[in-house]
Amino acid sequence: MRVLIINGANVNLPGRYPTEVEGVSSYSQLTETLHQFARKQGVELEIFQSNSEGEVVNLIQGASDKELDALIINPGDFLHSHPIRGALMALAGHMPLVEVLPAGIHSLGGPTLLTSHVQGVIAGFGVQAYLLALEAVLDLVKGTSR
Repeated sequence: MRVLIINGANVNLPGRYPTEVEGVSSYSQLTETLHQFARKQGVELEIFQSNSEGEVVNLIQGASDKELDALIINPGDFLHSHPIRGALMALAGHMPLVEVLPAGIHSLGGPTLLTSHVQGVIAGFGVQAYLLALEAVLDLVKGTSR
């Protein structure tokens, strides 16, 4: 199984969120934690981060050509991006899409613009949100989600 995780603007910044919320002290620690978890689940994981909205759109648009099974997105500061929303809308129905908001919805002022085009949103829980998202897409791909 192949899963792509896209992290948007500023997610790569150390200290972007308080450590007690995120649970990691650096972006490299986050990616290593995710890769370790994915290996244990037998998942091939690709992680991408960009501060460029266009790069994120291009990656989402190309996701169906990469033979991926699922996509997880933490939009970072692209919470209300119309271009990213449009790209997700075009991909919806082709693979499971899950949005991750590690710091929680309430800290963002409410739902994002992307929420209407994903199967689910996991908000809060820090790094655990990504792990829950990986478990969710595993269930969705295997057809065992409830």
